[in-house]
Amino acid sequence: MSFGLKITNGDIELSGGSISLLQNKDKLIQDVLKILFTSTGENKIHPWYGTPLLSRVVGQSTISDVIEKEVIDAISYGLGNLKTLQQLQEQDSQFVTPQEMLASVKKIGVKLNEQDKRKLVISIEIVARSNELITESFIVNV
Repeated sequence: MSFGLKITNGDIELSGGSISLLQNKDKLIQDVLKILFTSTGENKIHPWYGTPLLSRVVGQSTISDVIEKEVIDAISYGLGNLKTLQQLQEQDSQFVTPQEMLASVKKIGVKLNEQDKRKLVISIEIVARSNELITESFIVNV
């Protein structure tokens, strides 16, 4: 079974003096958020890892249909990369649970926050290989 270090507010989380680990659904969610919030090129060893999501949104004065489409495209690109990475893990004889594997992307939603037009609410619905539907949403400041 694969595992990931539990990251909270950018720090490795400790519990009872030990490093907290993630598995299954929680690991998949963290893997998704990690790839989406890593800018392409930021990882010097794997410059292809990540997405152009933040570079397409941050600093924009208005959100248009074009920007919304670019955000959806950036997220789709990142999730496609994650799925490929997981398949490579499997081929390399690393056991990854069905709950940790991204099977498909069901929906990506992008809309302005009604209370604060400087914030973009992004929601994703993905299906794990275990057929579990996972919904996650987050806010990106424009």
